Amino acid sequence: MRPAAASNAAGSSAPTPAIAAAPTELLDRPLEFLFAEHLRHRALCARLRRIAEAGDVARAEADAIRRFLTDDLDLHDRDEAENLRPALIRRMLVEDHLEPVLGRLAAEHAGLAPMRTRIADMLAPGAPAAAVALEPEDASLIERFAVTMHRALAIENGIVLVLARKRLTSLDLDRMSEAMKARRKEAA
Repeated sequence: MRPAAASNAAGSSAPTPAIAAAPTELLDRPLEFLFAEHLRHRALCARLRRIAEAGDVARAEADAIRRFLTDDLDLHDRDEAENLRPALIRRMLVEDHLEPVLGRLAAEHAGLAPMRTRIADMLAPGAPAAAVALEPEDASLIERFAVTMHRALAIENGIVLVLARKRLTSLDLDRMSEAMKARRKEAA
C-alpha cells in the first residue's frame, strides 16, 4: 500500500454506500437468507474488482469493505460451515455427487481466508488520508480474491443451495434458523 493523495479518483468521489444487509426476517427461511447474503457477496466482488482496477479506494469505502470482510463474511462462513454443510451432508444421497463439490468449496474457502485477512489488513486505517492507494500486487490480490469468491458463489448458488432445497427437512431448516439467529445475537 502506498500513500494516497486526497485528489485521486477514489478520494474525490462520494463514498459508495454500504452494501445493504440482508433482511433479518429472512433468517426464518435460512436458505433464502443465505442466497440474499450471496447477492451481497457478489456486490462486494464487484466493488473489489472496481477498486483493483482503479488502484485506489476512498477511505470510507475501504472501511466499509474491511468491516464486510471481517464481520459479515465471518458470520456467513460460520452459517455455512456449522449449519448448512453438516445438515446437507446428513441428507445428501449418493447420486447427488456432492462430496467433490463440497471438497472444492472447502479448498476455495481455505484459499480465500488468508487473502481476506491480507486485504482487510491493507485496508486498515493508517495515516489520515482521503483514500488508500494500492500497489499493483495489492490490486492483483484483490482481483484474485474477487474472482475466486465469485466462482465459489456460483457453485454455492447453482449446486449447493439447489440441493439443500431438495434435501433438507423442515426440522433441518428450523435448526439452521435458530442457530443463525443465535449467532447474530452473540455478534451484536
